[in-house]
Amino acid sequence: MRNPSKTTKNRSLSKFLGRRRQTRLLSERPILSKNFDFLKQNNGTISSSYMEAGIVKCLFSSYTTKRTAFAFGPTFDLAYVNMIKNFNEKYEGHGKAI
Repeated sequence: MRNPSKTTKNRSLSKFLGRRRQTRLLSERPILSKNFDFLKQNNGTISSSYMEAGIVKCLFSSYTTKRTAFAFGPTFDLAYVNMIKNFNEKYEGHGKAI
């Protein structure tokens, strides 16, 4: 039960803040990274998805070499860099990481 004499508004239930959170989390963000040489060298594809908490998941998969890697980050650029780092760590012992 809410206090009827309360004069301040609950900010978590505000329409303005809810709408702002929804547009910032679910809106399409521009891709800032221009270095996609990694994809060409490894003959693979990349996909990204935005989680509810504003986290980006970056997933790499190659059908020719059967290698995969994924990483998370607050932006696509950081997730992409983390994914390349994880890929190199995972496959450095398997010979040359194409």
